[in-house]
Amino acid sequence: MNNTPLIDMHSHWGTEEFYPLRGAEEQAIQMQIWKTECRFYSLAEQADYFRANHVRVILDFGFTQSLAMEQVRRMHDTAIAYQRDHGDVIIGNWLQINPDEGEAALAEINRVADLSPGFVGVACSAVRNRRPPTHESFQPLYRLCAARGLPVMFFVGFTGIGAGKPGGDGIVLEDSHPRHVDAVAAAYPDLRIIAARPAWPWQAEMNAVLMHKGNVFAEFHGASPRRFPPELKVEIPRALRRKVMYANDFPLLHYDKIVSDWREEGYAADVLDDIFTGNAERFLAAAARARRPE
Repeated sequence: MNNTPLIDMHSHWGTEEFYPLRGAEEQAIQMQIWKTECRFYSLAEQADYFRANHVRVILDFGFTQSLAMEQVRRMHDTAIAYQRDHGDVIIGNWLQINPDEGEAALAEINRVADLSPGFVGVACSAVRNRRPPTHESFQPLYRLCAARGLPVMFFVGFTGIGAGKPGGDGIVLEDSHPRHVDAVAAAYPDLRIIAARPAWPWQAEMNAVLMHKGNVFAEFHGASPRRFPPELKVEIPRALRRKVMYANDFPLLHYDKIVSDWREEGYAADVLDDIFTGNAERFLAAAARARRPE
């Protein structure tokens, strides 16, 4: 178990119903890609796992943009209730909604933001939606989030989804290029943005966006820091020190392993403090101040 206090800016649900890898075929590749075994938790076991590992976490279902809105609402109600019941470890939730739902998508974001006692942000996946973050269908979501002070997350860089399949299952990797984050950040300066995952093979470009855009931050779920690109490692304690935040990707990766890998990279203790909790505390406090009613 991990003994270091952590704020995890992005992980998933470990229950069988809400597991991020959908179905037996996807779950079978967990060992191949993440080197961990698929294991299901009850809702109570999941909260206790976070407590035992000294973690406060923002959860993301990760697949709701492909579901009917009625089902999405029910899942969001579960997430809101879970945060209320376990507010000591559940900070809040990332929402993923199909932008093609139009007004229904905006209404659901507003509904969750009004009902939730914790953090609410909107995650826009180029991979899952098969379009870059600059696509016009996302623009109403950005306008709403900017108006209400809700952060937005973009997934950048390489993805394991579709990897090895003919045509990569139709996924265009360039849709996750940091240039799209840069364009959205420039167009919406009031929008607080998190770029999720290491941005390989475009890490230098992502570094430039983080350095240039004051409203863009980063988290690195889904990968051990041992595997970060060299251009990311060298800037973490320098130009990016106040921009980067810890994220894990539970249940695919385990806290004790990822924290140990961070420590083995040799960063100073005060740099690790910023990564593990300090930068996230500042980001979340600013997000709470910016959050506005409908």
